[in-house]
Amino acid sequence: MSINRRIRLYHILLSLACVYTGCTGATFVLYLYSFGYAPFIVNLLIASAVVSVLIAEIPSGAASDIWGNRIVLLISGITLAAANVLFLISRGFTLLLAGQVLSGISSAMLSGSLDAWVFDSPGFPKEKIEGVCADKNKYQSLVMLAGGLIGGLVADIGIRLNFALSIAAALIFTLLVRINIMEKRSNAGHGGFVSKMRAGVQKMGEVISDSFICCVRDRQVRTIIVFSGLMTFSISAVFVSWSPLLNSYPGHNYSVIGFAWMLMQLAMAGGNAFSKLFTGQIKRHLPLTGLAIGIIVCAVAMTDGFYAALVFILIFEFILGIANPLREAMLNSHITSKARATILSFQSMFSSLMYFISMLITGWIASVFSLQTALLFSGLCLILIALLYAQVIWKKEP
Repeated sequence: MSINRRIRLYHILLSLACVYTGCTGATFVLYLYSFGYAPFIVNLLIASAVVSVLIAEIPSGAASDIWGNRIVLLISGITLAAANVLFLISRGFTLLLAGQVLSGISSAMLSGSLDAWVFDSPGFPKEKIEGVCADKNKYQSLVMLAGGLIGGLVADIGIRLNFALSIAAALIFTLLVRINIMEKRSNAGHGGFVSKMRAGVQKMGEVISDSFICCVRDRQVRTIIVFSGLMTFSISAVFVSWSPLLNSYPGHNYSVIGFAWMLMQLAMAGGNAFSKLFTGQIKRHLPLTGLAIGIIVCAVAMTDGFYAALVFILIFEFILGIANPLREAMLNSHITSKARATILSFQSMFSSLMYFISMLITGWIASVFSLQTALLFSGLCLILIALLYAQVIWKKEP
């Protein structure tokens, strides 16, 4: 297969994998609430996919090393289709949880395997990587935008129908992998897989150990990782609360929620582009963006009215679009090339842990009190965290 054809197939496969998120991003939480579950149960179901991704990362890497990218990508497509089948037919918690676990496994299997199939292919020019990644983000954004709008329209007909669209996309993904990606299967047997699994577990232990030592020694790295994780803790509630909050106002159907999702993606993209203006003074602007996001989250919690809430949510997305690249740049500027992969892996694991904890705490608050109370708690937490972070980071370096 030629390099250009490989790149085209790469973009097609990634776009197909994004159909699930695009079509259900605006309505999936509402679908869970349609079962009559309390916010704590809904948040628990959402968080289960994150835990599934973390657990599946090691075996997915081992499977890729032993069986090749083709087998892992086939598993990714099949598990994604199976997850959506469970969502489509589900009548209760068990199938929903199983679907979330399978979707997490699919995500873990996809991450890295498709990139490796393209970028590690014989003769692939390294100078093309940056352009391919830029095109990837562009195509994914387009799929997310179109998916949000289409998903809202389809949900007005039947909210479960979005899962049928996702099943079709996952099956096409699997078929394209089956036809186009050819790799020789490794002869390593069960013992080879087990040894790779052990190596993966050992590697994760080394990542945690090395990162902990680095964080203890380097106050800057430690501060950034902790702030990033706590920021994830504080904003996670918005991601699962915005759609039920907007949907709680009368007179707005799923199409409007889908349109709001599309506007949110545009606001995030605008913030990403705008963040380039702040790259020269990250140390000063990063705490300020955290503070601004905290204030906006509080405003979302206290506002009364669909359009006011939507405006504040769009502002939240825009400022978050500024903050995310600043967080990444701040961390990358303080770690060495040798330790980069290790520290970034640890930071990702820590943020995922904070996300899971946040889902449990804010879900409990929303169940006992209200979604607005959970959002107010999250906003106040982020304001406090941003102020403390500013106190630490703006101090004169020793």
